[in-house]
Amino acid sequence: MKKRLIYYLIITLMLLAGFYLLLLKVFPKTASYYPGFLFLAAIDLYFWSSARKRIRKIRQPLRKISSFLYWLPLFVLVGYLMLTFFIGQKELISSFASYLIGTILIIYVSKLLPVVLLFLADLWRVVRRSFDGFKILLSGNNPTLARKIPRNRHVQSLAWWLGVFILCMFISGMVFWVHDFKIRNQEITIKNLPSVYKGLKIVQISDLHLGSWCSAKSLRRVVNMVNSLKPDIVFFTGDLVNNITDEAYPFEPILERLQAPYGVFAILGNHDYGDYVGWRTPEEKEKNLQDLVDLYNRIGWRLLRNEHVIIEKDSARMAVIGVDNWGSLDRFPKRADMHKALENMELQPLNILLSHDPSHWEYIISKEYPELQITMSGHTHGFQFGIETKHLRWSPVQWVYKYWAGIYSTTNGAGQEQYLYVNRGLGNIGYPGRIGILPEITVFKVK
Repeated sequence: MKKRLIYYLIITLMLLAGFYLLLLKVFPKTASYYPGFLFLAAIDLYFWSSARKRIRKIRQPLRKISSFLYWLPLFVLVGYLMLTFFIGQKELISSFASYLIGTILIIYVSKLLPVVLLFLADLWRVVRRSFDGFKILLSGNNPTLARKIPRNRHVQSLAWWLGVFILCMFISGMVFWVHDFKIRNQEITIKNLPSVYKGLKIVQISDLHLGSWCSAKSLRRVVNMVNSLKPDIVFFTGDLVNNITDEAYPFEPILERLQAPYGVFAILGNHDYGDYVGWRTPEEKEKNLQDLVDLYNRIGWRLLRNEHVIIEKDSARMAVIGVDNWGSLDRFPKRADMHKALENMELQPLNILLSHDPSHWEYIISKEYPELQITMSGHTHGFQFGIETKHLRWSPVQWVYKYWAGIYSTTNGAGQEQYLYVNRGLGNIGYPGRIGILPEITVFKVK
């Protein structure tokens, strides 16, 4: 029996290695996803060792239906990947596909923690049986006579209920909180600010990720909420789409309704460049970006790409600087050019920088450009998951980003405060929901 198991294991490993080599030969770009699929398959197989015992207790035909539903997410994921081989990734991009992949993601996350719990229980079983075998060996008997230790049924029940709880929580985030838009008010004090700008109302929105919106109704509500605030100026800090400009076209009539007396200004985020799509030619990718620029022109939002604008209000002036994406992590583009953005610009009493990734402020702006009093960013989404109360702020994203949501400040050489605000975003990517970190519209009052 053991020899047969070893043979099966060797054959399985050879098949997996062979399939990986085939992917490298035929679909080299997709081969990088292979370890991830193996990991998901391993989660399914391990959790199945507990699930099948429960499914066996169900009467037919529900038993077959339950087994089918258990393995369906893995089949769908493999099928989706195969379609990208033959049809193309660009052709499969849609809000439905985004929700489908996101739903599969939360199913696997719901299985992951129970699998960890079961693994620890199994590890303890191995330790106990090894100890029993060692005692039998010392007594002069065959250590294979050590008794088999079954899985603790209480641990299995706990694993199942933990998985159900996590799944229900994620589903609630998709149904109840994904579009539970929150208006956050933030005051910022600037020394020696001309009185004409005191009380200036600025609204910031960020990270729409229009490829994840299944309905225009919620976006229409966002625009109505922003317009009802009667802002003097509106800033959008990047990631209009997930992957391609086509995702924004259905929402164009809604976006053009967003207005403010001093204008709506926007910058690009890491998702806006089309870097996450396999393009046939570099020219096709460049056209996608140009299409996005043209869309901004049509809807009347001023797109700032390493440039600045001087806005006059009565006798006072303020500078709005917008730069392309700059991220400290290697997987994000570093296209911001501060020298170009500030070229021929005189410092004003109020200088505001729009930069998508907050790490730009952490590593560059706060150290080299103390004259820029306010930087507005987005990008992190607050991980779309976390805890925010009066006394506790936590999210897994803080393990990656030091500045991940809300207001931060530092004091420059002249003793003046330099601010960073990280907007939690309005859309979603990956997980199509929100838990604890709600989508945000930020209202700034400068005083």
